[in-house]
Amino acid sequence: MLNLKQYRLAKKWNQEGKSFALGIVFSTEGSTYSKHGTAIIISNEGEFCGLVSGGCLEDDIIIHARQALQTNTPNVVNYDLRSEESEIWGLGAGCRGLINLLILPVTGYYLDFFQRIFALIESGQAGSAIVFFELNKSKYMAKGIILKSELNKIESFGVEDKILRSIDVDGYTKSKVISKKDKSLGISFEINKIPNILILGAGIDAVPVANLITEIGWKLTLADHRSSYFERKDLSEISTHFIKDKENLNTELNLREFDVVLVMTHNLEADRIYLSQMAEYNFAYLGLLGPESRKKMILEKLEDEGRLLEKKLIGPVGLDIGADGPESIALAVVAEIHAKLKGIN
Repeated sequence: MLNLKQYRLAKKWNQEGKSFALGIVFSTEGSTYSKHGTAIIISNEGEFCGLVSGGCLEDDIIIHARQALQTNTPNVVNYDLRSEESEIWGLGAGCRGLINLLILPVTGYYLDFFQRIFALIESGQAGSAIVFFELNKSKYMAKGIILKSELNKIESFGVEDKILRSIDVDGYTKSKVISKKDKSLGISFEINKIPNILILGAGIDAVPVANLITEIGWKLTLADHRSSYFERKDLSEISTHFIKDKENLNTELNLREFDVVLVMTHNLEADRIYLSQMAEYNFAYLGLLGPESRKKMILEKLEDEGRLLEKKLIGPVGLDIGADGPESIALAVVAEIHAKLKGIN
C-alpha cells in the first residue's frame, strides 16, 4: 500500500495539522496504469504523492478527495475507460481499463486508523483493512473500518459492536470486494510491509543504488566500516551506519530486520567477513557485487558457511540489460531486487 515516501509525507502533514485523504485502488479490469493496492495521498491543498494513472486522473481524484474531506465521508470512485467514448468525452486516458478507487478522509476515527498504520509500518509489520458500508436509501453509507495486523490483532474504528461480532474478518480480507445479502458492502485492502534494505559498502557506486531504493520508497540502511566514507556530501540524504566491528555485525545491526542485503565493499576480506555472518538467515535477496569467479573464491574460503550460502547468494548481481556504468548497473541491480521481492524469478 503506502511506500516510505508517502508514509513520511503523510506523517509530516499529520504533525502539521494538515488534513489529507488516502486513495486506494481496490479493483481493476483490463489495461490500467495501477493495480489493486496502489495508494495515493492527497492534501486538502491539492498536493499529492503517488499515481493512480500516468497523470490523467489525478486532477479529478483531487476533487473527490476534497469532497471526502469536506463531508468526512469515504467515497468510491469508478473510472471506466474501456469505451471509445471515454477518449472523446471523458478523461482521455486511453488505457481501456476500469479502476475502482476508495477515498478515505483521514479525519476522525479514520485518523485514528491511519495512526495505527503508522505504528504497523514503524514496527515492520503488515496487515489488512476492511472498510464497511451499508445501503441506506439507495446509497451506501460508511459504517467504519477494521484493521487486522499480521499478528492477528483485530481493531475496529467506528464499527458498532453488534456489527463487529457478526463479521467474518478473514472471509472479507480474502476478497477485494464483498457484497452481502443484507445490503452491506466491504472493501478490503492489504497494508504491506515496506521492504527493508541493507547495503554493506558505501563506495561511490553505492550512491546510485541507494538513490534508486530511496526513490522507490523502501527503507534503506547504508553501512560501512570505513568512517571516512561517510564524510562525502553525496551521502548527506541517505541513512548511514558506521560499523565499528566487522566481526560482530549482528550486534550493531539486527540482520533479521532486513529483507534484502547487498554486499558491495570492493574488499575481498570485508566481503568474506560480512558474508560469514549471513549463513543462518533467509533473506528475500542476498547479493554480492562482482564476477562469478570472485564469489566462488569467497565461498571457498568460507568453507562450511560457504556451502550454506551457495544456494542463497546471488552473484553477479543485476539483470542482464547491458549495464555499463554506475547508474545503469544500479538500475539492473535494483530491478533484480524488485523482481525478487515481487516473486518474479
